[in-house]
Amino acid sequence: MLILNLVLFLIIQTKVDAATVSKTFTSNFVIFPIIIITEIKNMTSPLEHSGQTKDVIVDPNDSFAAIFNASGAPNTNFTTSIIENSINIITGDGSDATKRINVSTFTFSGLTSFDGTGNVNGIKVGATFHILSNNIPGDYSGTATLRIIYL
Repeated sequence: MLILNLVLFLIIQTKVDAATVSKTFTSNFVIFPIIIITEIKNMTSPLEHSGQTKDVIVDPNDSFAAIFNASGAPNTNFTTSIIENSINIITGDGSDATKRINVSTFTFSGLTSFDGTGNVNGIKVGATFHILSNNIPGDYSGTATLRIIYL
């Protein structure tokens, strides 16, 4: 009986080994070029009078919107975003709320893919400026960060 089990084991083992196959495969890896962003125009806002609380919306298609061009991988899609959820723009030392304006709700317009030469022009960014009645008159400025990510 032991010999019969050993013979059956060898026959089964031989058939399993004979059924084993191998296949090579190719591995591909693409490294995209670094995206280069060029600011063409800063975001500005329409002139506002002090003493009133209001939200001033700059649509990304307004003349006040920020405009960017970028270069990257040809014929490749991307997304745009602003890294910060909101920013404070300041006048003077920005030491108190009367010298700060909160900017949020960033919006975008323009193409979302690089052309055949790896360029895209006219990425536009708008936002909402939250003006308070006690903001002092002055020139306010601050920075936000545009992010472009390949899809």
